[in-house]
Amino acid sequence: MASSDPPRDPHPPTTDERPTDQQILDYENSLRAELLADAPFVSELAGLEELEKEYEGGAEIFRKKLQELKKDYPIYRSIRKDGNCFYRAFGWRLAELLWSPSSASSFWHDTAKAVLISTRELLTSSGYEQVMIEDFYDTFLAAMKLREAPGEPTGLEVFQSEYASSTTICHLRLCTGAELKRSRDLYEGFAEMPIDEFVIKSVEPMALEADNLQISALVNAIPLVNIRIANLDTTPGSINFHEFSPMDADAKTLPVITLLFRPGHYDVLYGKNENVEK
Repeated sequence: MASSDPPRDPHPPTTDERPTDQQILDYENSLRAELLADAPFVSELAGLEELEKEYEGGAEIFRKKLQELKKDYPIYRSIRKDGNCFYRAFGWRLAELLWSPSSASSFWHDTAKAVLISTRELLTSSGYEQVMIEDFYDTFLAAMKLREAPGEPTGLEVFQSEYASSTTICHLRLCTGAELKRSRDLYEGFAEMPIDEFVIKSVEPMALEADNLQISALVNAIPLVNIRIANLDTTPGSINFHEFSPMDADAKTLPVITLLFRPGHYDVLYGKNENVEK
């Protein structure tokens, strides 16, 4: 007599199915986000040997270049890897230079104060509404003018505040966009799209990293420093540097902000004799 039982599925469903590629990607992104949330916006000072540990077992060229770099730049600060690292590194180091006791009575310091105050006019003359920029502007100036006193937060504590750090970045992004608009004839050939579109897509949004065009624009928007960027890459030979200086200033009279660039990320470097915020 034939069985009345239905035929068995040769491939029965399981409760342990392999996750989809999208689920795997989402999970990996969530792990990265958790690690990112624990990273400080601006770290304490560290010896460059700490960075060398990240490359143990990696390409020999990276280790050689870091050993070479360490001779002149033995100290660094890591910056959170969130797509804002160039603007945060620039803002932090500019503030450090302004806080330095050696600059407090200098001509550069007085010039810097005037330039930073004038950034509001730079933004409004480029089409940004004052009501929109006021909070960014006020917080930026407060961070740049900070002087430590008993009971007040240290500079590092200010930049570890998510609001102060992020608001300062917003202001620097707007200054970059304003300079691009103000001197659009100078920059438009490098943007591969109309400048207004480039600013909306590649400058103003948070978590988008800066490239050479944005760096050039920011150094001209706030013409107070030279920027020197050490490139840690796999090209043969010694480590190479890219230099950015304001067009309308005497570069020889300006302090230098030195950054370390690894693909997609910037950290702050300090020379042997530089005064640094502890």
